[in-house]
Amino acid sequence: MQAEVSDFSFGTMKFGKLTLELARVANGVRVSRLETAAPSFTLSGSGQWLLTDFGHQSQLDFKLHSTDVAPTLAALDFESSLNAADADITASVSWPGPPGPRFKEQLTGDVKIHVGKGQLESVDPGAGRMFGLLSVAALPRRLSLDFRDVFEKGLAFDEIHGDFSLDGGNAYTNNLALEGPAADVGIVGRTGLVTRDYDQTAIVYANVGASLPVAGALAAGPAVGAALLIFSEIFKKPLKTMSGMHYRITGTWEDPLVERITGGENENAEGARNAGVQPNSQPVAGDHR
Repeated sequence: MQAEVSDFSFGTMKFGKLTLELARVANGVRVSRLETAAPSFTLSGSGQWLLTDFGHQSQLDFKLHSTDVAPTLAALDFESSLNAADADITASVSWPGPPGPRFKEQLTGDVKIHVGKGQLESVDPGAGRMFGLLSVAALPRRLSLDFRDVFEKGLAFDEIHGDFSLDGGNAYTNNLALEGPAADVGIVGRTGLVTRDYDQTAIVYANVGASLPVAGALAAGPAVGAALLIFSEIFKKPLKTMSGMHYRITGTWEDPLVERITGGENENAEGARNAGVQPNSQPVAGDHR
């Protein structure tokens, strides 16, 4: 079956022109061609929906390329607080079941993102809720008192990049990075796609010594030692230069909680975690939730 739709929408997501080719196979349907073309982005991919001895199995591989990120996010019904000239998202995902609204609960696979030079707008709490994988959207407002001259009107960046592993309704990353002229941000941890929450660790540090009024660099304690090793790989910088401010990101997409991890808590965190206790964190000034 071949189909062309001049203006295709899925729910509130608008994809523009759709070209689709389906082929019947012995135990299901294979999508040999899937292409969409909207004013600011294109999507291409393939997939299949099969009935196996273990039940329904679905698979989807796709690549999205955007030439203007803000209108792309708006067309896909995401919060358009991210402005950038281009972006690429590549994904290979599967789930045990047919295509449907509950597939996220059992989604597995890999997603790679890259966003070119742009700016992350200073947004109100909850504005990042529709773009949950990029929890960096929660940071500028929470860090505004520490980095007021940079974050008050948004955070300029050279690129955002990262890989996500999807499993059991969660997205895990160990290399989500925002690299900018004034500050770099690295994030590791989990995003709940079904529960719509965060459990992540972030490091923020200045690239230009006098451009940010940093309230003291923090020495890495045992609790963030492993994360620092990962961050040193993300930014390709020696571990000794990776002093910065560390944060824990928890809570929901609608109301994320960004807590400052202090030096003393870094030192005691490992023992607390070994005992099954979450170490206390110091909330960012001005964030009373």
